[in-house]
Amino acid sequence: MRLPGLFLTLLAALMVPPVPVRAEDVSGRPQRGRADALHAAVVRGDHALVRQLLQAGADPNARDARANTPLMLATDAPMVELLVAGGADARVEDAQGRTLVGRLAATASREEPPVQLLRAVVLAGADVDRANRAGETPLEVTARRGDIGLVRELLSLGARVPRALERTAIRVALPMPSGAGVRLAEEWGWHGRELVFRRLHVRLLTSAAEAVPVPLELGSPLNEALADGALELAVDGPDGQPAPVEVAQQTESVMSVSDDGPHVELTDWKTGRSAWTVAPALAPGRWQLIGLEALPAPFPAFTPGELEAAFKRGAPLSMGDRSRWLAVLRRSPEAAQPLIHRMRIRLRLASGALKTLELQLPSGC
Repeated sequence: MRLPGLFLTLLAALMVPPVPVRAEDVSGRPQRGRADALHAAVVRGDHALVRQLLQAGADPNARDARANTPLMLATDAPMVELLVAGGADARVEDAQGRTLVGRLAATASREEPPVQLLRAVVLAGADVDRANRAGETPLEVTARRGDIGLVRELLSLGARVPRALERTAIRVALPMPSGAGVRLAEEWGWHGRELVFRRLHVRLLTSAAEAVPVPLELGSPLNEALADGALELAVDGPDGQPAPVEVAQQTESVMSVSDDGPHVELTDWKTGRSAWTVAPALAPGRWQLIGLEALPAPFPAFTPGELEAAFKRGAPLSMGDRSRWLAVLRRSPEAAQPLIHRMRIRLRLASGALKTLELQLPSGC
């Protein structure tokens, strides 16, 4: 008989009694059910108690009222490793026929993809390609949900790309300010085993403002594709209106002073604008946007006197920094460098109306 182990198990059960608790599965959604001491300890993330219960002989593959094993309730990689070391079966399926990988694929948060947890269950033996009862693999489920981060992780863990999925585009909605007047989405596709960015989709709304700002993050796929001229624009017209018949691009610059001192932008001083350049049409409703390097340079001409006068009026600096900067500019006017800070994309609708997307480029472009 294992009296010491039995005693420890009873003691732990008293510490965490098997009463109805609010447990959480990998999706973070609460569920009602009866959980034994091991399940409850896993839900609480109590690694020390889980280790103690396993050493005392708790069954790592026991099912709770919802047919969940403790491993199905784990929310961090160390807990997965602890349970697997204690005998938990990583190949187990839930009541819906989903593996641990399948559960994560179906329910993981898009904002915080559980990459470490996914790696842990796969390394523990979970099948990365096991299909659910509907015949979908975890990769297919994740792609359908538009979870790019988790798709990439599944690929890195060896998930195969089904032939049908190779012809599937993954569209991911981008957050936009309330009332912005457009809906944006990134579209991703497959190139062999690599997930690649394809295009930016824009849908204009009937209530759209004439000009809509779209901030771009440095290093984002949109920013890189735009700079390289590898970005396609697909546009649907507002409700009840046909799609645009023409897309033209324009860049805009401001003056920037950043040599040997604090960065200064004189945004209200002298703005340079390039001519509007028509983007090549690829198909009805689709255009190939022109890369920044191929567009006409929008940098304005200026004299040292103009810059000095603007600097005295508009630069938000202390008197000491301002005096030092004026000395630098008098000595080396080339210290003032133009900076592209915006690209405008004008959409001329078939109805004759004009809409403008203002892509706000990150500093340094």
